[in-house]
Amino acid sequence: MRKNKIFFGLTLILFLFLIQSTFALNVYVRPAKIIAHMNVTPGQVSTYNSFLEVKNQNNISVNVTLRPTGNITNKLTLSEGLVKLEPNETRKIDFVISTNEPGRFDGGVIVTYLANNTLGISLQAEIIIMAQKVESPNSTVTPTTTPEEQGKSPLTGLFVFAESYPWVLVIIAIVIIVVLIAAFIIKKRH
Repeated sequence: MRKNKIFFGLTLILFLFLIQSTFALNVYVRPAKIIAHMNVTPGQVSTYNSFLEVKNQNNISVNVTLRPTGNITNKLTLSEGLVKLEPNETRKIDFVISTNEPGRFDGGVIVTYLANNTLGISLQAEIIIMAQKVESPNSTVTPTTTPEEQGKSPLTGLFVFAESYPWVLVIIAIVIIVVLIAAFIIKKRH
């Protein structure tokens, strides 16, 4: 009888530990892709203004960090790099792209959601700069989307700890099987 109580207690502790490690964090960033078509006049800086929308779809507060990546990092300026979002809060993060050189520049903004006691999850909003050399002094471009981009849904996802670490699923499955076999053997002996 005492062995059953110890076994049950250890099984309960293990179960509670496994539940904690599979906490889900819902993440969201919109738009998922931006193609900035810009006109660059020699000797002048051209700008492109737009925004990214981040949303907390969880029932806990999250910290969201935004970081440019790729060869656009020195061309993109975010209005905010870190925001705290309460449950169901949405925030638009403005940004400006500035360049004085023609060409194609690929990168994005890595958006990382962090909550207490989680590893966090990152998404990347892709940003492509298509800067074309022109002789006209009108170099400010307003945000536009291509016909293919219209109607695209935001980039969202459900993060489960085990999805990023597939080996955890195998370990969890093995532990559960061992616990069930042990419980069966102990019950059979009594």
